[in-house]
Amino acid sequence: MKRGAGSRSWATPVLILLVIVAACVIFALQSTSSIGGFPFASTARLPQIDRPVVTMAAYELIQKGMSYKQVRGIIGADGIETVRSELAGHTTVMYSWKNRNGSNMNAMFQDGELVTKAQFGLP
Repeated sequence: MKRGAGSRSWATPVLILLVIVAACVIFALQSTSSIGGFPFASTARLPQIDRPVVTMAAYELIQKGMSYKQVRGIIGADGIETVRSELAGHTTVMYSWKNRNGSNMNAMFQDGELVTKAQFGLP
C-alpha cells in the first residue's frame, strides 16, 4: 500500500523529539554518575578529591585576628562566601569550607579580621 504525504507529517517531529529526549537522558546520567553509579556513564571529567578540604589540624592553627588570606593559606583552598553584611560602617563576611563527608568549618571576618570560627566533625 502506498502511504500518503499526510501520514509522514508526524514522523519528523517525533524523531526530533526522541533525539532530544535521548540527549537529555545521556547528559543527566553523566551528570549524576557519581551519585547513581551508572557503569556506562563516564566520570573522567569529574574531579575526585579523596583528601579533606579542611582538617582539625588546620582549624587549630587558625587564630582570631587573622586575615582571610592567612586562613586560606592554612587551609589551602578558597572558602565559599555564605554571608556578607555591611552595617554601621563595618563589613562582616562568613566563609565556609566543606569536606565530602559533610564535615565543615565556618569562619567569620569583620573588617578583614577573623572574629569567630566553628567546625563540625573535622577529621
